[in-house]
Amino acid sequence: MKQDEKVMFDFAKEKIFKVWGGACDMHSVLKPVHYLMTHMKSKPFFHSLDWLIANNLTGQNFVDFYQETCKGSNLELQRYLTSKIEKKDKRALLAHKDVVL
Repeated sequence: MKQDEKVMFDFAKEKIFKVWGGACDMHSVLKPVHYLMTHMKSKPFFHSLDWLIANNLTGQNFVDFYQETCKGSNLELQRYLTSKIEKKDKRALLAHKDVVL
């Protein structure tokens, strides 16, 4: 692993643990976050984590948001965060632009 990759990994790990917050079941937070990490490009993924942290959607607040607003859907979560980051109304996700396949 190169030094740049290690720094990026540590940076991501720190933000992911902030979103988890330690206050609830780890898997209920990390499963959707892992989906985002594997299906979003790096820059939007980090902006999504920043947005979640800035809006206090961490720990149990994140789980409630995920279940109520996104109805437990990973794609809906990604679409919602993409629209918030781009500051646009809700729009459809585009393969290879928004979703890494």
